[in-house]
Amino acid sequence: MTSHQTKVLLALLVAAALLAVISYVIVSRRTAPEAVAPSDAAENAIESLSESPTVDVPSANPLDAVPNVNPIERANPFSNVYENPFE
Repeated sequence: MTSHQTKVLLALLVAAALLAVISYVIVSRRTAPEAVAPSDAAENAIESLSESPTVDVPSANPLDAVPNVNPIERANPFSNVYENPFE
């Protein structure tokens, strides 16, 4: 290797080591956020959301009030004419 290549390689290694040291110092100075105790409002909200929703929901079936009418029974004029020949 030439003298110029050696100097460039040495400069890159020093820069990488310096970057690693600076990164470590920055990360180590960060402090974890302190845990906050849950308030009563949060606990009440969690309790209200965890209740069963089916207690308050009314029946929403649109077919409850529909009469049971078969249109084919009213449209067939020959419904009473058929007799079984084997009886």
